[in-house]
Amino acid sequence: MHANECFVDFILKRANPDDAKEAMTFQDEAWSYGRLKQEIDALKTVLVNNEVQPGDRVIIRMDAEPIAIAMSLAIMSYGAIYVPIATDIPNVRFLSIIDAVAPSLIVCARDAAEDYGAEECIELDTIKLHRMAGSPPTDTSHNQDDKDAYIIMTSGTTGVPKGITMTHSAAIAAIKGYHEMSIDADNRVGSISPLHFDFCIFDMAITFYFGATLVLVPKILAHYAKGFIKYLNEHSITRMHSIPSVWRPVLDSSDANILNSLTTLKSVLYAAESFPVKDLLTLQSKLPNAEFVQSFGHTESMGCCFKKLSNPICAHKGCVSIGKPLLNTEMFVINDQGDLAQAEEVGELYIKGPHLFRGYWCNPEQTNRSLVADPRGDEGITFKSGDLVFQDANDDFYFVGRCDHQVKIGGNRIELPEIDRVINEISDVSAATTIVNDNEGRKTIECFIVNKSSLDWREFVLMVRKNVSQLLPRYMMPTDFYAAHSLPLLSNGKVDRSVLKDVNKRKEYLVNKGVSI
Repeated sequence: MHANECFVDFILKRANPDDAKEAMTFQDEAWSYGRLKQEIDALKTVLVNNEVQPGDRVIIRMDAEPIAIAMSLAIMSYGAIYVPIATDIPNVRFLSIIDAVAPSLIVCARDAAEDYGAEECIELDTIKLHRMAGSPPTDTSHNQDDKDAYIIMTSGTTGVPKGITMTHSAAIAAIKGYHEMSIDADNRVGSISPLHFDFCIFDMAITFYFGATLVLVPKILAHYAKGFIKYLNEHSITRMHSIPSVWRPVLDSSDANILNSLTTLKSVLYAAESFPVKDLLTLQSKLPNAEFVQSFGHTESMGCCFKKLSNPICAHKGCVSIGKPLLNTEMFVINDQGDLAQAEEVGELYIKGPHLFRGYWCNPEQTNRSLVADPRGDEGITFKSGDLVFQDANDDFYFVGRCDHQVKIGGNRIELPEIDRVINEISDVSAATTIVNDNEGRKTIECFIVNKSSLDWREFVLMVRKNVSQLLPRYMMPTDFYAAHSLPLLSNGKVDRSVLKDVNKRKEYLVNKGVSI
């Protein structure tokens, strides 16, 4: 693979302008591979006409739909850098992203009202273009032959979003790494991830690479079990890709037979967060003939491993295997002493391979903290993931939690995800998460639970405490339990712990405005 190979050419190498095979569909709109190629070429002309230069950043702030997918591919094919942004982020945060990446163009839906301080606004059939002042690329600390393909903006510890920058060659290497997944061309792959989530890029790339059909699922259906299942049926989806929480309304549905109508679904792939074992087992029991796949990785590498799970799964130490490394990927675990961890020993995961990101956009300090020399003394750069994992005797990896969710209370080191996992396995718990409250140096664990039990709240908490006490040491028992009607979520579907740490912001999610027990 040459450093200047284009990611878009790579994933669409099976397509041609006369190809009538369906490439993607959204509601009642279907595009063939031929139309997709034609639309990409037409949109590249739009970029030229709007004076976009190779290396410029182009923001797309739209929901996932065919024209947005085509524009993202056109941007990368043209040589500009694709920057997808959530449609629902606060304007202040969006302006900080504009300052960070200095785009020459912002693309949004035609009915979007914002102007973003654009120099000029052009309306096309279904999209609106905001021509910005832009600036020449300022992040030149890399091989100029290996062009940047896209930037994914994520939360930064300083409050300023950081841009994870992937090159064309890294994105290609990631998709090549999934060669064993082998999706047949007659598959219809359901994708519900928003455009700004790199899971969406994975879905698009892996589907087109294997010549299958991408079925975009409206994001609103993630909250409506019957509508979600109906859409999967109506569009004959054979593989569904999503984060696990997308399945929660289905599992919580009062209709016990809701999954019986899924006649075409053959495979479920999940990623980005852990699937509670009890929920995964329930879903598997409802879909006994379906294949279940866990894909694991980071935006900084798109992916690093995956596992085709047994049905039903066999958990090990309460965890589900995330599998073995992808092709040309190296994964290893370093313990607290800086040595290679032994089998079953928890340590930090390091990743090495050609699919690693180039760095954080214009942030060399953060880049140097994450892309580090190989701690084993070997040549090359590794990604210091911040994930706590262990390997079993068969060299399968298991995810335990995050280093940054590791706390010390009373001298004891505690992993909050471990507590979350135990509580989420309780049958009457719909969702739960924990945070640490630091009150002038006195640290306590607070737990927030969405429950589906008919028990009185006090009796319910006693039941939870009993379950936790049977599985975890006393120092890991939450001090306070709060009843919540829902948990605050980030745009990628993960729990937003920062909201729960704010005693005022969290009130809207709590029953009785925050009475604990």
